[in-house]
Amino acid sequence: KVLYLGNAGTPRAAQFVEFLSARFERVTAVDRDQFDPQTAGDADVVLLDWSQRDTDSAAAVSPLGPRASWSKPTVLLGSAGHLLAGPWEVIGGAG
Repeated sequence: KVLYLGNAGTPRAAQFVEFLSARFERVTAVDRDQFDPQTAGDADVVLLDWSQRDTDSAAAVSPLGPRASWSKPTVLLGSAGHLLAGPWEVIGGAG
């Protein structure tokens, strides 16, 4: 079961959901800006799709909540790694 967390309703999100749906039992798309980490539910893995065009790097706030509270296996797409580095205080915020 996959949770796609990105800009739900966009062509990119639709393409990811179509691709993933052919390969996984269940795929759910949720808008990243409206996501409540408590609702990750029974997803086996979360795909976080986050572009630098969507968020100013210096002002980025993790849609997954605090690093210490997040335990779901997560795949980072786009600039998600870079954008999470600041709020989660991990290496990766600068090249």
